Amino acid sequence: MAYYPPGPKTALERACLIFKDSYDLRGEVEYGFDKKPKCFDLSFELPSGPNARIRSADNSGSGGGFTGEIWEFQCCKDLIIRASCSEKSMFLPQPFQYAWLSDHCHQRFEGVTMTPFRMVSEWGFNDLSHASRILFTNGLRDGWSTSSILQNINPNIAIINFPNGAHHSDLGSKWPRWDDTDDIVQGHKEAIVILRQWLDDLKADNITSSR
Repeated sequence: MAYYPPGPKTALERACLIFKDSYDLRGEVEYGFDKKPKCFDLSFELPSGPNARIRSADNSGSGGGFTGEIWEFQCCKDLIIRASCSEKSMFLPQPFQYAWLSDHCHQRFEGVTMTPFRMVSEWGFNDLSHASRILFTNGLRDGWSTSSILQNINPNIAIINFPNGAHHSDLGSKWPRWDDTDDIVQGHKEAIVILRQWLDDLKADNITSSR
């Protein structure tokens, strides 16, 4: 997110200057340059909804507002993220605790049952050799890409890797962006071709089966 498109003007690149020049980026990324506050407001990182906390179902952070609430719901329902911080980390130690997560999620989303193995039991994500029509896109400048599917293991799924892509850089609210890198532009075109072909195949299959 904060490292796309790559270059010295990205938020991540400028934030790192604090270790070199005591550069003050406090709040600029979150609030915008003209609205930068004197103090960082932690409530900005608070997801919406009942019983919300800064420490959320995703130990790496869920983000604020409704978007953070949606992400936390996923982390409470199906996508259990075992993220943690050890004593050797630059962050405060914070081990993953399933008991804490279960209690927190029940308070946040009453009546919702945690199903941490649903992606395996219902969709077979532990073995994609028989899967079909799944498109994986990976920004290789996103640290999470190391845990993604980067190489094709099945001719019926598709993988597009973006060397210049960061976190969600291929899923922006506006496309194309004026500063999109060539790999993102080309990747969008490839994705359209792939998805269109899958839809055409499904339509053809439906027509054949209805005869």
